[in-house]
Amino acid sequence: MLFRDGLQQIIDDARDLRVVAVANTSQELEGIVSLADPDVVVYHTVARNNSECDAVRAVLARNPCIGVVLLITTRSPTASSLWPAAQFSTSALRLTTAASSAQFLAAVRMAWLRSGGGSRAVEPTADALSPRETEVIKLVALAYTNGQIARQLQISENTVKRHLRSIFRKLNAVSRIDAVNRLAR
Repeated sequence: MLFRDGLQQIIDDARDLRVVAVANTSQELEGIVSLADPDVVVYHTVARNNSECDAVRAVLARNPCIGVVLLITTRSPTASSLWPAAQFSTSALRLTTAASSAQFLAAVRMAWLRSGGGSRAVEPTADALSPRETEVIKLVALAYTNGQIARQLQISENTVKRHLRSIFRKLNAVSRIDAVNRLAR
């Protein structure tokens, strides 16, 4: 529970990601995948037998558009043999539980991009942005830093960050470049 709660907190703190459901077993995972329709599944591989692994693989095989992050416990010698990445879709990433929170978030975002990068999401439009957000994203497109944007618009860097978080959320973007590219489309 403590480990799972920690992962949820890391995701919640990211602001551009959110947890839509939590499963404790492969049976719960199957139900959640069909109901919540997640973009990425983070699975901590505590399974010690092939039947649990096969059940998880079957759920994910029926849902090939879902990105997968497999968290492998470094002290479990059987985990690597039970969970070869080749048995999952091309969007599957393996990460040890010794990874930092930054590495974990990078893996979740990479799995999301490999799975289609939110292609199921509604395409964003420039109309969704406020006039100030539009000014901010135009300066981002010119490769301005947060400090340069703050000076140009005579606002604080924290306000620039707040606008960027709002822009990322509205455009379903995961980075500055992604936001600019989505808006350009």
